[in-house]
Amino acid sequence: MLLNAKFHPITNTMMKQLLLLLATLLGITTFSQTPFSIGINSSLDFTGLQARPNFVEPWIGYQLGVRLKYDLNQNFSLISGFNHQNQGSKADLSRLRYRDATDLTPISVESYDKISQVPLLLSFYTGNKLKYGFNVGAAYSFSYRVNSHITYQDKNNLNKETKRYTTAVSSQFISGLFSFGVEYNLNRTTFRVEPNMAYNILNVTSASVNYLNLGLGASVYYRLE
Repeated sequence: MLLNAKFHPITNTMMKQLLLLLATLLGITTFSQTPFSIGINSSLDFTGLQARPNFVEPWIGYQLGVRLKYDLNQNFSLISGFNHQNQGSKADLSRLRYRDATDLTPISVESYDKISQVPLLLSFYTGNKLKYGFNVGAAYSFSYRVNSHITYQDKNNLNKETKRYTTAVSSQFISGLFSFGVEYNLNRTTFRVEPNMAYNILNVTSASVNYLNLGLGASVYYRLE
């Protein structure tokens, strides 16, 4: 009886501590499995909207990429990943006059910048199954190639031909990113539609790309468990 009276309180205390530790570990394990989601994203962009000479027009581009989303809580998330971006513009050269004109002179140039991008976004969405919110952040962007399609025409408008050129480049810059949209949650899968904006905020190299892009993006996330 004395032994039972002496050790019974200690046993209860130890059991409570073990149960508390087990509950904490289970909570950490459960949380560590649920906050991560993987996804894919795409966007149809209206690119090259920055100030240019009046003979250069914006063009249609696109983005494709993969995303990793980490949920901080029910409303806030961090998003990173990798994007491939095709940014274009078109220059109308037909109004230019060449002093030493030959039989064929360039009348238009279509340029497509190949850009890789690593974004870091803070995402805020509120609601239940149907949520509304926004993403804001920045991306490290680097342009590595320019594809150009140059169309030539003679002065009598009789002959026309298009030549294609590929130029390797190395320009790096920081892009500011913002989007506002809606998402729908279906079990472990989340669908998002987000009008978005990207703008150059800092040149890393001297030969960097200055641009303003507006786009309509869509993404799908799958929550890991």
